[in-house]
Amino acid sequence: MKMSPDDPSRSYLKIEEAYNIIGFEPLNKEKVIDLGAAPGGWTYSAVKRGAYVTAVDNGPLKKPIKSNPLVIHIKEDALKFIPPKGQITDWLFCDIIKNPDIILNLIKKWLKNSWCRNFVVNLKISRTDPIALLKKIEDKKTGLSAYCSLLKIRQLYHDREEIT
Repeated sequence: MKMSPDDPSRSYLKIEEAYNIIGFEPLNKEKVIDLGAAPGGWTYSAVKRGAYVTAVDNGPLKKPIKSNPLVIHIKEDALKFIPPKGQITDWLFCDIIKNPDIILNLIKKWLKNSWCRNFVVNLKISRTDPIALLKKIEDKKTGLSAYCSLLKIRQLYHDREEIT
């Protein structure tokens, strides 16, 4: 996998690698919400496939994403974003640099409320016990696996001190 000059960030490679592992990806006209979207690598990946993306981040998006007609940029705190009532998104992306427990609680909220059908999330593990974190994720009663028919956890080639 290589970046092209149009890729807004190196994180583009992470999401592309994740699709290969899970075996599917956003499709044309599907809806994606990208929490912590700036500078736009994951958003760019979805848009290349024809998906509509709501990119949520206080930070700026880079070209070519910031002017793409398939992208709506909502400038707000991604941790506080709630989708419009009754809206279910096909994909939730989340690559926010926060404590993994905060992100796990955020993803659980989305899953409990059935706000998304699929998700790809990065959890930063630099100051966390990765084994304890994996146990939290995989817990059948309180972890993400309680909400998933398919859950794959990997440290990707392009990840830096994080798991996807």
